[in-house]
Amino acid sequence: IYYRFQQFLNRQPDSHNPQIEEILCEINPHNPLRNAKIIIHPSIKSPAVLNYIHPILLLPDMSFSKEELLGILMHESAHYKYGHLIVKYITECICIFFWWNPFFKKLSAEMEHLLEMHSDKYVCRNLDKKQQKVYLSCIVRILENLRKGTYSSPSGCSLVAYEDYEKLKQRFQMILSGAFNSKKKWDFLIVPTLILLFLLSYLVVLQLSLIHI
Repeated sequence: IYYRFQQFLNRQPDSHNPQIEEILCEINPHNPLRNAKIIIHPSIKSPAVLNYIHPILLLPDMSFSKEELLGILMHESAHYKYGHLIVKYITECICIFFWWNPFFKKLSAEMEHLLEMHSDKYVCRNLDKKQQKVYLSCIVRILENLRKGTYSSPSGCSLVAYEDYEKLKQRFQMILSGAFNSKKKWDFLIVPTLILLFLLSYLVVLQLSLIHI
């Protein structure tokens, strides 16, 4: 899947879009995504960012207003700014390495949800009430587009990654209730910390096993 998706990306031209570049600059004049390759294609399901060193912005071939693009690009900028791509890569590696462990069965989906919630918080702290409603309606539009696309990003962070209505409901409730104003800036690191402790416990078991050999 990863290989096929990368081949698909390599075949696509850079869709230079002055409006997107302008909004990225508006979000942050030093936004690293201003130099990202932009791919707009009808087969893309949801906006996403991937590749940390040479970032790529993926956008579905849909008509977006400037306010919708502001929310989308702010969301993807947050993924890049806070290193969510690295967290996702590490999570995927852990899931592959511990494929046999039921504890990690849903880890990838749960981690992706936490990262989306964290990006939502960043977006909504920088938008007014009207813009937040536009942002929510944009998520609904992307959700409707999920069934029409062919490719999603198996290695990036998407605005809407899958049709999990319970998780989407949590995101909407957080935004509508204003819970994004919580000062808990590092809450998305709770799960990675638990994973790290779990892995360290394995190292202790391994060391004890070596001692008894």
